[in-house]
Amino acid sequence: MNDDLDPTAAAALASRLVVGLAGPEPTTAEWAWLARYRPAGVILFGRNVTGPAQAQSLCARLRALVPGLEVMVDHEGGPVAQMAAAAGRPPAAWALGALDDVELTREVCRETGARLAQLGVTRVLGPVADVLEHPRNPVIGARAFGGDAALCTRHVAAAVRGYRQAGLNVCVKHWPGHGGTATDSHLSLEAQLVSGCREPFVAGLAAGADAVMVGHLPVAAGDGGASLPATLDAGYLAGARAALSAGGGPPLLVADDVTMGALRLPMKQAGVPDPDGLEGGLVDPGLLPAAWLQALVTAGCDLLLIRGIPWRALPAGDDAAAPAAVPGMVAPEGLDALTDEAPAWRAARARLWAVAAGGLGRPRPGPGLDRRDHRRPLGRR
Repeated sequence: MNDDLDPTAAAALASRLVVGLAGPEPTTAEWAWLARYRPAGVILFGRNVTGPAQAQSLCARLRALVPGLEVMVDHEGGPVAQMAAAAGRPPAAWALGALDDVELTREVCRETGARLAQLGVTRVLGPVADVLEHPRNPVIGARAFGGDAALCTRHVAAAVRGYRQAGLNVCVKHWPGHGGTATDSHLSLEAQLVSGCREPFVAGLAAGADAVMVGHLPVAAGDGGASLPATLDAGYLAGARAALSAGGGPPLLVADDVTMGALRLPMKQAGVPDPDGLEGGLVDPGLLPAAWLQALVTAGCDLLLIRGIPWRALPAGDDAAAPAAVPGMVAPEGLDALTDEAPAWRAARARLWAVAAGGLGRPRPGPGLDRRDHRRPLGRR
């Protein structure tokens, strides 16, 4: 089943997508899809990475196939470090916030960014700019620099400066703020409207970030009092873009993974075809209808993150075969340093050990951060 978009509409939609792959080596169908549709980017997860040489070769081959392709990763440090098998695992943001040394934060992120850039990554999806306001937040936890807005603001800015010094593009997240919620937007829509702290996001943009990840978080009441996620509210996104543009150009608005369960009910209420008939949980990316993706673009999202390939919305064709120009394996280059822990990471961890006896308050990072469905292998084609 597919949605039969005309070629112009299909190309326009594909140009907004950042897609995931099933494993460490793209399948024949995945290569064919990438060559045909030329998406804006690819997002790599732990399932795509086995080591430095493999990761570097994969990034090079993807970028050779699709010139201008962005290679993006969630590699914040601590509990979320998708490139850990190739680039190591940096200290968690909460630990850096507890030390409250902005120069150390900058240097940790510069070293992290340098490792990612050496592998061929072009954009880091981080730092987390959320302020951890809710004591039972299930998804942010140690990913935030802390629960104080001023502390988060200065460390987000420092982190962005470090990544930019390493040559990476930066996307701060999760606007309008996921730190005050009691539910995980991967699974459902929070019943209570959020009112996040904007200062860390503004500081991150001022420090050099050019994109903001928008969470599927409710910001307004629609007909019948129903909450509408930020990613589907055109008026809200226009206002957010204007507010975030103060002092600089308008940032890219990047929709968080569009297979998240928080979008199920709003999409149904908007008349978008139900992809699988289920009531909750993550949607199989291959079943997403084109209307689902188009609704987010129409609302004002510039890029859409998808943990897989939307085969239904943009089919590769029954006779899809890998293009003849698929690049071959690339010889590793300059990867010896990646086997050692980065000096700033080591310094941060040593200082944390030194203060641990004083009762460093470290939150639990939320249940399932390393087990969640978007880490699991997808069905291969």
